[in-house]
Amino acid sequence: MTILYNYGTTLCLLTEIWIQSTVSDAFALKSAAPNGYTSLNLPRPDAKRGGGLAVIHQDSIKCRDITKNYQKCASFEYMVICVRLKGVSLNICELYRPQSSCHNGMQRSTFIDKCSQILESFDALPGKLIIAVDSNIQWDKTSVFLLEYLDMMQLVVDPTHILRYTLDYVIGRNGDNIITDVAVNDLISDNYAVHAYLRLAKPHNLRRLFSIVNGNRSV
Repeated sequence: MTILYNYGTTLCLLTEIWIQSTVSDAFALKSAAPNGYTSLNLPRPDAKRGGGLAVIHQDSIKCRDITKNYQKCASFEYMVICVRLKGVSLNICELYRPQSSCHNGMQRSTFIDKCSQILESFDALPGKLIIAVDSNIQWDKTSVFLLEYLDMMQLVVDPTHILRYTLDYVIGRNGDNIITDVAVNDLISDNYAVHAYLRLAKPHNLRRLFSIVNGNRSV
């Protein structure tokens, strides 16, 4: 995970890490976290191929996994964490939707419907809110209308896939005014890492709060 050191990243979100609920996989993820970092993870469900989420964060910040407070969803995986920085409460929601196929039955319409419900529940969280999405679909008018209804904004404008598609998104509330910039670079597998700069007090010697990376077994 040299990306953590290269950018001084405070917190890194990983999707599609292929980690299961086994001792060996848990050890592999823990070993992937460099010195000074701690990992949290949500194993891929039911030993299915692909999927799995993780968060690797600096030991110097308080990071609590509150995913268990929410219902599971069959059409996508998500993880919700609460970060405390200098008295500010920041909720970060990481969401991953597998690519549609004839085997998994992951339809775009089902995802949009279920995603709208979970976004509304995220919006009720106290404190600041950021939602990082690896959706495997391109943004459309339905997605735009949904965010307008929730008074949220999507900030990724550059392609995040090697084929020049934008499939990964960073979403925030308009009123929070917390995200100052989003950059797409560093090719990892067939996706680029998405880096977000936030307007928050930060731990010593850290320049950036989080990055979202499609792991694709890179951990």
